[in-house]
Amino acid sequence: MHHTTLALCVSVALALVVPVVVEAQTSGTPTWREYRPAGGRYRVEMPGTPVIKTDDIPTEDGRTVPQIQAIVEENDTVYAVAHTDYPPELTRGMSPEEIFRSLRQGIAQKRRLRRDAPLTISGAPAREFIVVDRDGRAFIIRGVWWENRIFQIMIARNESASSLDSRPETRRFFDSFSLVRP
Repeated sequence: MHHTTLALCVSVALALVVPVVVEAQTSGTPTWREYRPAGGRYRVEMPGTPVIKTDDIPTEDGRTVPQIQAIVEENDTVYAVAHTDYPPELTRGMSPEEIFRSLRQGIAQKRRLRRDAPLTISGAPAREFIVVDRDGRAFIIRGVWWENRIFQIMIARNESASSLDSRPETRRFFDSFSLVRP
């Protein structure tokens, strides 16, 4: 039952955060900046100032949970970090593996899964997924589960998954993400 709840939130996140990238946005060399939102419990470097969106995501039990997204579009690439806090009763008894299985179901829905690899980020369980949609757009998504919060660190671009994965900008973005204790 809870698996569907988490998968729904992830599917909504991908639909909201990663628009169709159709035109290159060229602003020269991007200025990478640390983004550390108040109460976000993370830090990340992004190639510009993010646009912040908050969406209420419905859960199976009729409630909503807020999802906060920080998005930068730069040179035909979308960089995004989203986090969603779940009430403990929705995830009680779920292992990190069950959380990531649900995350994978939401991410891979209507996309081809190319990678599903376990990670540890700042001591927390994490997972990296690479998916490709029908139009050939590649998505790399890292999910991190920490204290009833799911973080989704995402990058998308109209190119092959292996090419996107090997870009220095991709590595910089993902390698800069870390959890911050309050």
